[in-house]
Amino acid sequence: MITLTALAIIDVRTRTLPDVITAPLLVVGVTVNAFHVFTAIAGALDGAAVGFGLLWGANQLYRLRRNRHAIGGGDMKLAAAAGAWLGVAEIWQALAIASVCMFAWGLATRDRAGVSAQGAVPFGPIISFACAVSLLFPLGNIR
Repeated sequence: MITLTALAIIDVRTRTLPDVITAPLLVVGVTVNAFHVFTAIAGALDGAAVGFGLLWGANQLYRLRRNRHAIGGGDMKLAAAAGAWLGVAEIWQALAIASVCMFAWGLATRDRAGVSAQGAVPFGPIISFACAVSLLFPLGNIR
């Protein structure tokens, strides 16, 4: 949680998520789950792929439509690290929470004409929040 908080603060201040933090977070997530702490190793690897792949795919679709990027590479790497910790089932929950939060933020910052009052919004803090919620309250435990 401390690392997620640090990444959120760094992203708000600098609009970057440093590889020197996100890469070890990914490696440690996979390593921890090699011992089945939160999920099986296959779930951790699949979760990392899904986390990265969904954001990469969304960015590519946006880029094709608007001819610019919407999601930074650091956000994609953070989502991969989140997937490595949470596993493939819970990364869906985290990305759903992050998407709803980002959508709500976008609606809240628009004026009456539908123009955003703010430029690019750092996605790292939202992913970090969603990851923490999913880690503390996994849907997989609901029976």
